[in-house]
Amino acid sequence: MEVVDIGNKNLLDLDSTRFLKVRDHLNISHTPDHGWRAFVACLDGDYQLTNVEVLRIGNACSPTEALFKKLGSLGMTIDEFISYATRAADAVLMNIFNVHIEAEIVDHPMSEVVCVEGGLLTLSVEVTGFPAPHCRWCKDGSWIPGASHRRLELYDLQLIKCIYNDQTKKRLLIIFVYFSKADVEIKQQPTNTPVTIGGNALLSCEVWGPRHMEFQWFRGEVQLVDSSRIRGCNTPELSLFNIDESMLGCYYCRITSGSKYVETKGAAVQISELLLYSPRNYKATDKVVLLIGCADYRGDSMLKAPNNDHNYIFSIPALQVVSLLDLTRKEILAAVHEFSKLVGRGVYCVFYFCGHGFEVSGQLYLVPCDAPQGYTNVHSVSSDKIKNILLAKEPQLFCMILDVCRK
Repeated sequence: MEVVDIGNKNLLDLDSTRFLKVRDHLNISHTPDHGWRAFVACLDGDYQLTNVEVLRIGNACSPTEALFKKLGSLGMTIDEFISYATRAADAVLMNIFNVHIEAEIVDHPMSEVVCVEGGLLTLSVEVTGFPAPHCRWCKDGSWIPGASHRRLELYDLQLIKCIYNDQTKKRLLIIFVYFSKADVEIKQQPTNTPVTIGGNALLSCEVWGPRHMEFQWFRGEVQLVDSSRIRGCNTPELSLFNIDESMLGCYYCRITSGSKYVETKGAAVQISELLLYSPRNYKATDKVVLLIGCADYRGDSMLKAPNNDHNYIFSIPALQVVSLLDLTRKEILAAVHEFSKLVGRGVYCVFYFCGHGFEVSGQLYLVPCDAPQGYTNVHSVSSDKIKNILLAKEPQLFCMILDVCRK
């Protein structure tokens, strides 16, 4: 800490100009957090002085004059008075005595930061000093307009510099910001929602990823648009109002970023009674099974299990089984759509797949026989897509059995 050179004089020898400024400032407030009372508190018992004693001394003068008389008689110097004013962080007193404290960073931002491309990055720096240091941020050698605070929010790739000064010196703090490319990741899926006719419902998903993402909600295969009873079709939250039977079904959200997209799991919006697992709800009007087995792969190993599963399920009585082997991607989707015509209210529906599969970001993909070597989700069929198609038909019971290896 640097102060104006006034020597080690006794407090009573303070020049009249400064004393009047100090007196006017300390006499302004009589609350514990301001004025002379706050100064007495910062002494912290060093001079055995209390507020009551100051008031008793000051019967014939102001509290500040009484305070000066008492502290001067106890040997306090002007330099010591300034030190206590600095301890109390009293900016007015510090300005009166031209106090200067060199700027210092007490809370550094990280020197290297990695975040998602297009995402939000917040940088902050904490600098102490007196007078209060001024901060400015720049990127790639140019000042960032309006970035004169100690907190900065960024949305694009750049090398960030924070320049702060304490009147006489400039300090440079450099932060390297790296943005990683990341796909959309679903953090929270929409959940099944029991409703009543005439009631309302809210479906939501939480998504982490680039800044620019597009949302689109579906009911089954129908792309939804906002109306008086459906709101938020292009947001993470979908609101349904005054629900009737036409609005029941399986809802899911598709999130698109650039040329890529992911879909949430389906969430059933059903009359509350249909979601209760009581025996009276299990009276099937029909029991149908779609069995798809893929054994003869173009770009992967041959499998034996699909043929065995095919023979076993066909032997179960009271089931209508549609069994198909070695289908391409287009054939699998066509088969699911055709099979869905057998599904409806009161029907028990089972989908069974045996073959290769893999998982990406929590979504399971089924590999068709025409998938090339090194296949990805582009060449495969999402199990959630199949589930959404069949749940949209509102079966009494739906079961999906996937006999796959999750690579």
